[in-house]
Amino acid sequence: MATVGSLGGITFNVSSRRVLTFDNYSRQGNIKLAEHEIIAEKSHMEFTGLEPEEITFDIQLFAQLNVTPEEKLETLRNIRDTGQVVSFILGSSPVSQNKWMISGLSEKPSYWKQRGKMHVVTVSVTLKEYRVDANAATETNASTPWGNIASQIAEVKEKASAYKQEALDVLDQVDDTVGDI
Repeated sequence: MATVGSLGGITFNVSSRRVLTFDNYSRQGNIKLAEHEIIAEKSHMEFTGLEPEEITFDIQLFAQLNVTPEEKLETLRNIRDTGQVVSFILGSSPVSQNKWMISGLSEKPSYWKQRGKMHVVTVSVTLKEYRVDANAATETNASTPWGNIASQIAEVKEKASAYKQEALDVLDQVDDTVGDI
């Protein structure tokens, strides 16, 4: 199994058993400028910082490729609706030192199964960079004896998901080896 990356609790991967990937990936970042007007001359421009970056991509959820579209949509909606800040990892590295929030989701079902179950749905995801302030995180964790429990639970879930994915990778390697024999 080849793992492409992950977003929060969703792992993007490809194997003989399951396919869950994304396409139309786009990343955009802009700078902030201040314009200082001068009478009878061109304005002076001043660099004042960076705007949060934005990433967009599409995920195609196919039931026939061992993905349950409703479950993945529910996970994505939950991340968006609760304002969760999640890691976005491509390959084995985070996309940036900051985390990300889902600022937009668009769902386009193409095919339906019996009882109104989705068979194929394309989900357009928009992520907005969320600046992680190391000092604020330290203060939050110091304010209670147990720290920020919600973020600790989210981190444990992400790690468990990564371990599960590694186990599935090993199973696929075994399948490939046995198939070659």
